[in-house]
Amino acid sequence: MLFSIIVPVYNVELYLNECLTSILNQQYNDYEIILVDDGSIDNSGIMCDEFAKKNKDKCKVIHKINQGLISARRVGLKEAKGDYIIFVDSDDMIRSDMLKQLATTIKETSSDVIIYQWQNMDMNGNLLNYHSYLELPEGNINKEKIIETVLASSSLNSLCLKTCKRVLFDIDIDYSEFYYIQNAEDLLQSIPIFENAKTFTYIPESFYFYRTNPTSLTHKIGKNQYKNLDVVRPRLHKMIKRLNLNNQENQLTFFNTYLDCIFTTVVQVCSSNDKTKNNILEEISSYSKVHEAKKYLKDSKLGFKSKIILWLFYKKFYRLLYILIKLK
Repeated sequence: MLFSIIVPVYNVELYLNECLTSILNQQYNDYEIILVDDGSIDNSGIMCDEFAKKNKDKCKVIHKINQGLISARRVGLKEAKGDYIIFVDSDDMIRSDMLKQLATTIKETSSDVIIYQWQNMDMNGNLLNYHSYLELPEGNINKEKIIETVLASSSLNSLCLKTCKRVLFDIDIDYSEFYYIQNAEDLLQSIPIFENAKTFTYIPESFYFYRTNPTSLTHKIGKNQYKNLDVVRPRLHKMIKRLNLNNQENQLTFFNTYLDCIFTTVVQVCSSNDKTKNNILEEISSYSKVHEAKKYLKDSKLGFKSKIILWLFYKKFYRLLYILIKLK
């Protein structure tokens, strides 16, 4: 079997049929569908069972207690039998020729990872004239270029925009300690892929149709969102060291992006109504990688006002910080 398509499902009864229909309508047939019902409390779980009953040769359903997106994807990975893994979120859709095009590319290149684009659609499934844009050359791309792109932006983070050989995943690793992570989950699980893969291919086609849904799994924001600063990006930094790609340029790129992540998080915390936000800022400032990033602030590519906000954060002038962000 060439492809395993893993679909985490949680309370998406309004969109699940469209998602699954887009998979069934593929112009290529060598694939399995693994539906992971992550404790849905609407009719999603029932819909999964009905779909699997009608498509016994294609589909398997796993029902589990609600533990979040990381958990659902990990469960799906353990059941996957395909040579390549594809993730599709249950409120999104894929283009009818996606698997056919991917199969052709795999036959021609045997690439470890195939990257592609997404196109936005509205809540009714109507395609919008908005696409992702990746600054990558079409065709085969060397690993160094991929790592540089990963360090510089979040454009390659999404698991839904890359088809990867199953052997690249750290399937046997227990990720339960990361279930609380509510931001950068995709990057967390992509790090082993970027580290283990040797060959990459980019197809500048929008195979994936992304629905902007504020209630979806990937848009839930909780109180632990800021904690990814102490987990995900630091793991990426360790990866470039293991790959011996921690040259000065990559170091600067990493910390420039990391400072931007810190800035975004600090603004979110300061703009919130959380009565404990002083304590949250104190916790963020205690993270070793956040402290290390301070020495790169002056030479970062952040704007002047952003640098001022981070300077106030590092100095712990929280009252002035709140005032400046309110005026921002």
